[in-house]
Amino acid sequence: MGNTKNSYTQTKKKALIFFGVLLLLPPFLLGVRRVRAEESSVRLYLSPKTESVTVGDTFDLSLYVDTGGQTVNAIEAELAFPPDKLQIVAPSVGKSVLDVWVGQPTYSNINGTIGFRGTILNPGLKTQSGLISTMTFRVRSTGKAVITFTNGSKVLLNDGKGTNVLSDSSGATLTLILPPPRGPVVYSPTHPDQTVWYKNSSVSFTWDVNAREESYSYVLDQEPVTEPDNVPDPNRGEVVYSNVADGTNYFHIKAYRNAASVWGGVSHYAVNIDKAPPAQFSINIEPSTRTTSRRPIITFYTSDSGSGFAYYEVSVVSLDKRPDETTPKNFFVESNSPYIPELIPGNYNVIVRAHDLAGNIREVTQRLTILTTARELAGWVTPPSSAVFILLVLALILSAYLSWRWRHWHKKLSTLSVQPVVTSVPVVPVQRPQGVTMEAQSGSGMVNKDMLEALREKSALLQEYQKRYGHLVLAIFFVFGMLLASPLRTLAALRSSETEPPLVLSVPSHVQSDELFYISGVYAIPEAIINIYLQNDQTGETSTFAVVVDKKGNWFYSNPDFLNTGTYTAWTQAISKGVSSPPSAQIKFSVDAAALSVGSSRISYEFVYLSVSVILFIVTVSLLISALYFYRRGRNKHDTLIHEIREAQEAVHLGFAIIKRDIEAELGVINKLKISRPLRIDEEQKHRALLDDLREIESTIGKEVLDIQVATGR
Repeated sequence: MGNTKNSYTQTKKKALIFFGVLLLLPPFLLGVRRVRAEESSVRLYLSPKTESVTVGDTFDLSLYVDTGGQTVNAIEAELAFPPDKLQIVAPSVGKSVLDVWVGQPTYSNINGTIGFRGTILNPGLKTQSGLISTMTFRVRSTGKAVITFTNGSKVLLNDGKGTNVLSDSSGATLTLILPPPRGPVVYSPTHPDQTVWYKNSSVSFTWDVNAREESYSYVLDQEPVTEPDNVPDPNRGEVVYSNVADGTNYFHIKAYRNAASVWGGVSHYAVNIDKAPPAQFSINIEPSTRTTSRRPIITFYTSDSGSGFAYYEVSVVSLDKRPDETTPKNFFVESNSPYIPELIPGNYNVIVRAHDLAGNIREVTQRLTILTTARELAGWVTPPSSAVFILLVLALILSAYLSWRWRHWHKKLSTLSVQPVVTSVPVVPVQRPQGVTMEAQSGSGMVNKDMLEALREKSALLQEYQKRYGHLVLAIFFVFGMLLASPLRTLAALRSSETEPPLVLSVPSHVQSDELFYISGVYAIPEAIINIYLQNDQTGETSTFAVVVDKKGNWFYSNPDFLNTGTYTAWTQAISKGVSSPPSAQIKFSVDAAALSVGSSRISYEFVYLSVSVILFIVTVSLLISALYFYRRGRNKHDTLIHEIREAQEAVHLGFAIIKRDIEAELGVINKLKISRPLRIDEEQKHRALLDDLREIESTIGKEVLDIQVATGR
């Protein structure tokens, strides 16, 4: 009983110890993980991270290393800075955690780089803020200066392998400002904010005039802390500069103090000017600018080397006349690339505006056509150019010629036939002299000259047929096939002041008569009324339309009806709070005929062209089928005629062989007569004639054999 109780007590203790270990284990493991995480975070950083520094002053920036609880033995740090704003004065190596420098620190005030390399002797370095070096910079101009670590920076672990354990780096951001004014207080009504970029290149400066300061000296340049000369300038209290160069310009002014007869301190004022729009760019549309996809992917990209890029605005303008409920919104929307609109079939202009920080705008337009599936399929039978259209017409003419030629051939063959040739040639009995027997002649008879000539003529006729209807050339089929095999593709394919006129940005120079005219631009005053004037140069008729400027300063107008063909002049004028602006510059554009007008409807030339092309294509195919039909029928009759010609030639050959046999029999009779007596004169003449006929027949038979072999391909 005692043993059982002790066993229970021991089991209970073991259970308590086990659960206690389970409760303590997670915090322990978490602590181990935290320690390992801290050990793995090795970083380089600059101090101070942020600071405001005056132009012309120097400041120190320190480089530190945090080993994250690990031991390191080598450090390589490379930094980049803007050389137009900062310059290295001295990279100090006085106090440092590095024991051995691998050469002196290197720097370049042209490229804006500085580098440090060094090692630590054993047992290495473990620290949270180890000073590597202190650098001294001088400020050259105003603005923001960011100093960063490059990818060449390394911190090597003291593990005998040189493992790079650098996992983080943090640079410094400096605000560079002008020194406080020591002279007259300067202000610019045209460029009031010294940190903002403007596109206006006409700059005015004003300053407070002090009665005790009789004269002033000032200068405008691109150096931040220039001191004007001691020669007084004529203007007092205000000066205006026109066509100031792009970039950051500085106005410097000082006053001559009569009481002390000395020049006072200098005040500086910065103006940022950028008149150039963002860089030229293109609009890419996937899968194509002519597509059945109703969600095309529109991509674009540009940059600005002056004030810097700000944002994009995109508009997809419908060129088709459609019900209002299906018309996409034509106003510009701020968007990034890619832009994916939801569109219905029709023609569009995709307009992308790129804005920079100074308010300059670069606008690019790309045509987009959303096809229905039927239009896309129709495009494959519509020639893409007039040249291919001409080829299609030539194909039609060629098909018509082939159809006529082969039909005529078939008709001619249908009237031809070869009369059967009797294989047994009838012979005329030979008039034998008296007393002569002709037992040796079997079936012999007198040679008929007319029969021989008839056989020759028939042979010649057969040979002529053979030459006339030999092998046909099929090269024309190859060319025509190549013409039809190639797929035929479709053609179907700034803010301004109150007194300034509206700025027009989008207006097509050429409009098709089946496309809607549109015009858009910007104006400084939201909710202002923009009057758009449209004058027909031929008739002098002028139409007026009004739109309202939106909150962003954009305005847009699309004519609801198609314009008649001709040249037009458009201009705009703004009205705000009853005050009218001057008219804008006049813009010329033309409306070109691209459709047949039937009342208010338009039948596009593309549709007419497509219809004619389809008709030509169908007629061409029909003629080709007809030509192939007559060619096949003619070929069959040709083969039949060739077969009959071969049979006739064989029959002629057999006839000549029979005639030869009869002539030889006649010669045998005459030779027997010569043995018994001399031949009479008429018998001698007959003998010579038979010999001549025999030689000619033997020659003819040999030629006929050859002709038959050639004709039959043996």
